[in-house]
Amino acid sequence: MSNQSFCASDDRRPVPQRFDDSNRAAFRGYLKICERLKSSPPICPKTARDHQVLPSRLAGADSNGQPDSVTRNGMANHSNSCDCNRSAQLEGNGADMILAWKRFVGLTQNTFHSMAGTMPITPRCLGRRRHPAVARLLPVERLEDRQLLTTFTVTTPADSGEGSLRDAITQANLDNTLDTIEFDIVNLSGSFIKTIALESDLPEIYTPIHFDGTTMPTYTNAPLVVLDGSAVVSGTQMGLTFASGSEGSVVEGLTINRFGSYGIRIGANDITVRANYLGTDETGTSDQGNAAGIGITGNNFTIGGTTAAERNIISGNTYDGIEILGGSNGFVEGNYIGTDVTGSFAIPNSKGISNYNGSHDNLIGGTTAGSGNVISGNTSVGIHLFGSGYPATVQGNLIGLSANGMNPLPNHGYGIVIGSSNNLIGGPTSDAANIIAHNDTAGIGVENGTGNRFQRNSIFQNGTLGIDLNTNNLTLNDLHDADSGANDLLNYPVITAATTIEGYVYLIGDYSGPANETLVLEFFSNEDQEPSGYGEGAHFLGEAIVTTDGNGHASFDVTLPITTGTWITATATDSHNNTSEFSAQAFASHTIINLSNSPLTVKRNKTVLIDPQATVTTTRSNFDFTKLNIGVSSGAQPLDSLQIKNFTDEQSHAKVKYDARKHQLLSGRTIIANLYSPDDMLQLAFRSGISTSLLQQIIRHITFRSSKDAGTRDVSLQVISAEDPPLSAVSTRTIPVT
Repeated sequence: MSNQSFCASDDRRPVPQRFDDSNRAAFRGYLKICERLKSSPPICPKTARDHQVLPSRLAGADSNGQPDSVTRNGMANHSNSCDCNRSAQLEGNGADMILAWKRFVGLTQNTFHSMAGTMPITPRCLGRRRHPAVARLLPVERLEDRQLLTTFTVTTPADSGEGSLRDAITQANLDNTLDTIEFDIVNLSGSFIKTIALESDLPEIYTPIHFDGTTMPTYTNAPLVVLDGSAVVSGTQMGLTFASGSEGSVVEGLTINRFGSYGIRIGANDITVRANYLGTDETGTSDQGNAAGIGITGNNFTIGGTTAAERNIISGNTYDGIEILGGSNGFVEGNYIGTDVTGSFAIPNSKGISNYNGSHDNLIGGTTAGSGNVISGNTSVGIHLFGSGYPATVQGNLIGLSANGMNPLPNHGYGIVIGSSNNLIGGPTSDAANIIAHNDTAGIGVENGTGNRFQRNSIFQNGTLGIDLNTNNLTLNDLHDADSGANDLLNYPVITAATTIEGYVYLIGDYSGPANETLVLEFFSNEDQEPSGYGEGAHFLGEAIVTTDGNGHASFDVTLPITTGTWITATATDSHNNTSEFSAQAFASHTIINLSNSPLTVKRNKTVLIDPQATVTTTRSNFDFTKLNIGVSSGAQPLDSLQIKNFTDEQSHAKVKYDARKHQLLSGRTIIANLYSPDDMLQLAFRSGISTSLLQQIIRHITFRSSKDAGTRDVSLQVISAEDPPLSAVSTRTIPVT
């Protein structure tokens, strides 16, 4: 039988011209035949050209490290006659032979010329006879396609050769199934931190590969393998490059530093990068930066994760920590960007994250626990969103603070700077809010673009403004909001009065802007007064919705819970998602005029004391340069009047400061002011200090006299102090006139 050959010419089944998914299974079927034939000649090619189908030897290694082979003897001098006089030996099991074939096709230039896998096999008659032992096996049927998941182990820190990372990538690139590259680099000294000092670029990655540095012995959430690119002086000078075809790849548990370009370049979709140090040493405490940490043009990427074990440290890079260069629908979550491994000290990139060049719909941070990034300590901005019409969402991040959320760790520029439209910073829930603090310039700067919404964020103690539209410092309101620019230079609200009592703040104010526009006003409290007088927003208090009238005017009167902070600010967001700068600060007075809620009525043309039991509570002992305004805020009728009657204490030096119509001073112990409209008021000015008790006595002597017109009057009392900080307290008493 060893002297016989066979020919499949009766069936003339063509041999595929390319080795790809459609014929790989057929080749496995051929190997299966060979396994059954053992010592029989598998195929005897008719011509010397056909001998290119199989080499004289395919060498590999089985799972135990023993060599396996496919040996074909007597082929070197074969001619056009089919003279198979010598036996063909097949050794090893089928899986070893497949592995041997994979290795062979990657190493034999005459058989495979490129990644495309060109295989110069032509359909020929391979003899005229069939071997009786195999005739019943022909034609060979295609086997079911199955993914052969292969694991390659890097066992040496050498740049190349058997067991090297370069060799593992080369082998894994030979098929399009997901392979794993593990690391088990043994150090005789007992230290497992191993540096792979690369001498040239690693091969680009064309197939799915899972680089798993967590397989190093003694790995405990800190990379023990370092890819060092400092000696790579030519080529792209990148660490790992994921090209088209590598979709679904993962890289984790590696330190990648000192490359002249990107530590990781992502040019394929669905790539995950987690648990790596990019730009630091293996301890995560020393700067050994790449030119940039990660560059991304692929979509659906994931950088980091929601657990500490998945966190990347992306710090120390010369330019950006992460550059999203067109990649979209990706996630950047749970990373430390610009800090050391503890999140406490700065190891700066230039910029933390840049999102531009057509990138859109990327989520930086998130609302899930652990998804927020720490983006702090960078020499320029924390986040740069650039390029018209390429929106991103930024949620749940610490920007300018350490990982504990308390200690300053500023970016030395803006926390976030925006040069694009329709970005969302924050969100409608508390877990979407970013904390943006201590950065050297503004918390958020908008260079250009519109539709950028800032919602519920905690923004405080930045170098200039909390929000800076046009990045030119404060932009004052203009009539009817006619100007244009970043976020349409939307006007901010104006708070005219703020009073706190029993855990609530009472706010009165106005908004002026475009006519018939609906806006969402957000209110914030702050512990500190901003030097500019225009605040930030440390603590979100709540929101109110207002709609301007035909003249572009709207007023607001809101009550919100407050637990900390005495300086109140507000922002406005219009129906196009433009958010304004912060308003001027209003000091929330702790001075309260307490009027009773007991029923009070007055007949027409009669007089009634507003509240003989009124009290004034304050933390102050006296007031300087203080005014008491008394007026009817709603329902006023001509000839209604207010009086301070029978008050005899001359120490107050009280006098009428303002009567809306008469502008006159009235003498005597009874002071009367006639009211002609809701804007009229009795205004008392105290020329020197007045005690709390004296102010209370004056209020208890205020009377209201109705005109002949029935209806309901709301009498308003307001105390205004010009002290530092200023004080403004308002209380209202409703009086029905029957």
